[in-house]
Amino acid sequence: MLRLNELQGLELIRLSSVEPQLFNDKLINTLPLIPKLCPHYHIPLQCGADSGLKRMRRHYTSTTINQLIIKICERIPYPAIGMDVITGFPGETEEEHNQTCEFLRSLPLAYLHIFTFSKRKGTPAFDFPNQISKTIKNRRANELSQISRELTSAYTKSLMENNIPLRGIVEKNTNGYCEFLSDHYIRVRFSGNFQPGDFVQVPSQEAQIKMKNEE
Repeated sequence: MLRLNELQGLELIRLSSVEPQLFNDKLINTLPLIPKLCPHYHIPLQCGADSGLKRMRRHYTSTTINQLIIKICERIPYPAIGMDVITGFPGETEEEHNQTCEFLRSLPLAYLHIFTFSKRKGTPAFDFPNQISKTIKNRRANELSQISRELTSAYTKSLMENNIPLRGIVEKNTNGYCEFLSDHYIRVRFSGNFQPGDFVQVPSQEAQIKMKNEE
């Protein structure tokens, strides 16, 4: 990424989803050294209860995730951190679901990507006992969606209150209003005479903004 940062004509670099165990200290300490790197980090959490993570055969714990988020926030101001969450994994208890909800509310996240578990032949979980009913999965997914909305609202509010500049490549200009997806994973609309392909930086208080996952 350090080499990519030196490329002429490349304005922004965005990481894709990164497994928690790959976010080692070397990578985290490198993040502030790459000005072109978007402060947007998507992490597949899946579950906030350690017992659930163990059943999913994940190689990390909720404590690991919490420490990772703290390290990122210590180095990057106002990071847009998103997480994948699976609800209704076989054997998920109401207590585990509540632990996940409580854990997510405790983190400075920008959004959640929520998935309900679905059986797939050829996977170990296909034959796991204690499959969760569709009704319960849908109810839990709705509760997680509400948490995601709360997190997104708090995050976009913090950007606006601190007038954080948003960078991006103009995608379109319609009647003098430009739109782009910013480095903070925020969809931005602002008044301007820029053309598609132009690199821009806009103070958040001078734009209409909403999280990409709200579209």
